Amino acid sequence: MVSEDTAVNRIGWYWSYLKSREMYLIGFVWHTDYLTTMEEILHDAVAQIKPEGVFATAKDFLLDRLDDTLEPIARVLTGKVEWNKMKANGMAATQDPNGGARVAVSAIKQYFGGLSAVDRADFEIHLVAHSAGSIFLAPLINLMDDNGLSVKTCTLWAPACTVDIFEQFYVPAIGSTIEKFALFTLDDTTERADNCAEIYHKSLLYLVSDAFENQSRVPLIQPEGEPLLGMDHFVSKSNGLQVGEASTSIASWLQQNGCDWVKSPNGEPAGSPDAATAKHHGDFSADQAVLLATIARIAGAPAPLARAAAAGPQQPTPRMLIPGFAKTDIGSLRRSLMRG
Repeated sequence: MVSEDTAVNRIGWYWSYLKSREMYLIGFVWHTDYLTTMEEILHDAVAQIKPEGVFATAKDFLLDRLDDTLEPIARVLTGKVEWNKMKANGMAATQDPNGGARVAVSAIKQYFGGLSAVDRADFEIHLVAHSAGSIFLAPLINLMDDNGLSVKTCTLWAPACTVDIFEQFYVPAIGSTIEKFALFTLDDTTERADNCAEIYHKSLLYLVSDAFENQSRVPLIQPEGEPLLGMDHFVSKSNGLQVGEASTSIASWLQQNGCDWVKSPNGEPAGSPDAATAKHHGDFSADQAVLLATIARIAGAPAPLARAAAAGPQQPTPRMLIPGFAKTDIGSLRRSLMRG
C-alpha cells in the first residue's frame, strides 16, 4: 500500500539479503499507494468536523469520540470506494486472464518443469505478504494449486483481508497446497495504541474494519466492524470462524491445524521464528525481528544474527504524517473545535 518507489526499494534490500541464502525473491509491486490516499481521506474528514450546523448539538460527544466521528465521514469521503477498488485490483492480478500474477505463475511453472528430478526436490515456494498483500495472495494460492505448484510456507504480516477471504481461500489450502502457515499480528492493546496519520487514534486495520469494509461499525447499533484476519480482537473471538457446519475461534483453528500465531511485540530472541518487535501496523515489513523470524521459517532454522544488519532498516517504517496535521495532537484539535 506504499508508493512504487518505496516498494521497489524495499524489494531491493530484501533481495540483497536473501540471495546469499539461496532464496530468490519474486516481488509484486502493487500500484496503489493507498496510504497516501487514506491520508487525504482523513484530512478531508477532519476538515468536516466543525461545531456548527449538523454537528452543533453533538459537539461534546464528538470531542470525546473523535474516532467514532471520523469513521463514517471517511467512509463517505471515498474511503469505502477506494478500498473496494484496491481490493478488486489485487484480485484481478490473478483473476483477470492477463493479470500479472498469472504471468508470474506461468513462468514459475515453466521453470519448474525444466528442472531435473534432483533440482525439483530442492525447489520450494514460500509466500509472504503484509497488510493488503494478503488479499493479493488469496486467489494466487488457488491458481498455484491449479498449476500443480505447492507452497512450503505462507506467512502473513498483519493481513488486511477479511475473515471471509481467509475462509474462502486460505482455510481450504492450509494442509494441502500450503504446508505451513504463520500469522503475525499486533496484540490488541498495541493495535489500539497505534494511529493513522496522527489523526485516527487506532491502527489502519481498525479504520478499515470499522469504516471501509462492507460491515461498518455504528456505535450503539453495530458495535463491531468487519472481522479482519490481521486483528488480535477477531482472531481471539470465539465462534469467529465458520468451517463447514462448525464455528470456532481463528486462534483455536490455527492451533488445531499446526499453524502459528505470533503476536507483536514480544520478548522472543532475535532470529527465533516467533520473534517480533513491531509496534505499528506499518512496522512489520521493516521490523528486523519479524524479517529474521520469517527467514527462519523459510530456512527451517534460526536466522543468523551476524547478518542482522543486512536485513533492513533498524528503525520502524516512518509513521504516516499529513502536512498541516503532523504536529496536531488530540488536545489541540479539541481546543480548536471548542473555540469554534
